[in-house]
Amino acid sequence: MATSSQSAHASNDSALVASLYDLSNKSPKLVKSTAYFTSLDASDARNVEIRSWKMNEYKYSVTPCPFPTLARGFFTREVREGREDGGSTSRGMSKFLSSVSQPRGKEKAQEKKYQIVARGYDKFFNIDEVPWTSVSSFFKCVFHMIESLVAACVVGSDRSQHLPALYALPQI
Repeated sequence: MATSSQSAHASNDSALVASLYDLSNKSPKLVKSTAYFTSLDASDARNVEIRSWKMNEYKYSVTPCPFPTLARGFFTREVREGREDGGSTSRGMSKFLSSVSQPRGKEKAQEKKYQIVARGYDKFFNIDEVPWTSVSSFFKCVFHMIESLVAACVVGSDRSQHLPALYALPQI
């Protein structure tokens, strides 16, 4: 049985994926997705559709960003009611289904439930490349604590619940 936090998380996943479908339908050159089929278990012949999302690199730095997420490497699947594995598909149908499984036209992606299977890191930007990476913005809204500096990469973690402390950036 799903807890309320799991339900909220699932609805957030569904809303995010639905917005990707909407954006893909409105601007197919901006957001593209490709369906792949895989089994959840090597001994299981059933296949699950995993959708890989690709967003045009040059639009990440546009303000406001047109994408609902800055994640790179984003994989989702549709969750069908009553099926823990998200449903099954025979390999013979995979080519056909990849062309029809993406909601288009009147079919609403918002009515379906989706799950984020894997999510890559957010797009990295250099300092001052976009407004939210300016040095002054780091001090206006400190939402990450600097964990370490390794090979000139800042490794941080979300510490928004510990905001009173201000963590200084190293001199550049």
